[in-house]
Amino acid sequence: MDDKISKMADMLRAGASMLSITCPKCNTPLFKYKGEIYCVNCDRRVKIVKEEETQKIEEEKPQPMNLPELESTVLDKIKNLNNILREESNPDNLDRVIKQLILLLDLLERIRRIGKI
Repeated sequence: MDDKISKMADMLRAGASMLSITCPKCNTPLFKYKGEIYCVNCDRRVKIVKEEETQKIEEEKPQPMNLPELESTVLDKIKNLNNILREESNPDNLDRVIKQLILLLDLLERIRRIGKI
C-alpha cells in the first residue's frame, strides 16, 4: 500500500476527520485531529484563515526558537540542581541529580554552539 494512503488510514483509525480541503503545497486531503489541521504527506500542521467569505489555507510556520530564553531556563535548572546537589547525601538521589546535570550541561553546550552559527 502507498505510504501516503497508509498514513491517511492511520489518521482515520486514530479518530481524525478527513476534510474536503487539500494541502496548498501537495494537494493531499487535510485531516483534523484534536483541533489541529494536518497534512500527512507533508508531515506538517496547516492553518485555515478566513478572508472575506472565502477560506485561505496557509502552512503553519514553525516559531523561531528563542535561544537566549532557552539558555536562561537551562541555567536556572542547573542552579536549582546545584543547590539540591549541595544538600543531598543519599547516593541514589545524588546519582539522579548528577545525571540530570550532565544532560542539562550538554544541552547548554548545544544551545551555545547553535547560537554561534
